[in-house]
Amino acid sequence: MQTLAASAMKIWQGLDELSTMNPNGKRPYNNYLQRMGRNDNNAASATWLTPIRNLNTRLRTRDPTIPIIGATIPATTTTTTERHQTEAGQSVAALWGATLAAVNAAILAGNSGTTDNVIDFNLYRMAASGKFRPGSEHLKGAVAVSTGDGVTPTTQLILDFMPSLGQQYTIDLSAGAGTSLSGRTVIDFTGTGPYTCTCIENFSTIVPAGSLVYEQPTPDGTHFNKEYNIQSVANVPASEAAKFVVL
Repeated sequence: MQTLAASAMKIWQGLDELSTMNPNGKRPYNNYLQRMGRNDNNAASATWLTPIRNLNTRLRTRDPTIPIIGATIPATTTTTTERHQTEAGQSVAALWGATLAAVNAAILAGNSGTTDNVIDFNLYRMAASGKFRPGSEHLKGAVAVSTGDGVTPTTQLILDFMPSLGQQYTIDLSAGAGTSLSGRTVIDFTGTGPYTCTCIENFSTIVPAGSLVYEQPTPDGTHFNKEYNIQSVANVPASEAAKFVVL
């Protein structure tokens, strides 16, 4: 959804509704963290930036005393069969490479004076290359008991570590070689170790005991998986909080 498109819910209308809930009509916030812009992508960086600046201008007009904090936009990457397990296995199209770099440079420079400060979140959530930090950096444990018989589908997975519910994991079926990978998203588990997990996926694939299990950073090259989000937030230094003004 493009925030400023005619068919979209205008964000300032939602902000007004929040304010009317207060008896005094005051805004229930002190700052705007402007993280919009990904879905407004365009092959021309100037065109891409226009709706972001337009939103900033609208917010400034409605609330001239509330600071606007800009934020850099992460890239979208693509991968084939390696499930973002390595940086080398990820590719970045020109739109998310050179074009996005120009957009982020403008955001870091204040976006034509439309923001009061900016946080370069990409320093904390992406690798230096602009790609996702690879899953190979986040080994969680191993498969405790083999599941799957190659014929009958199952949602069961048995792990030697307590999983994070809702997290997507990459399982190395190739004895650590990284040549045959499979994904599972854990939605429930029982036990105190080993942990018998229920997954969204329903596969007949044989998952051998001892197979290494990694956190998968992203399901699609755009969105962040649960634990990747948590790790990214943990990487943000407390000094960035000083950019938010308490009114």
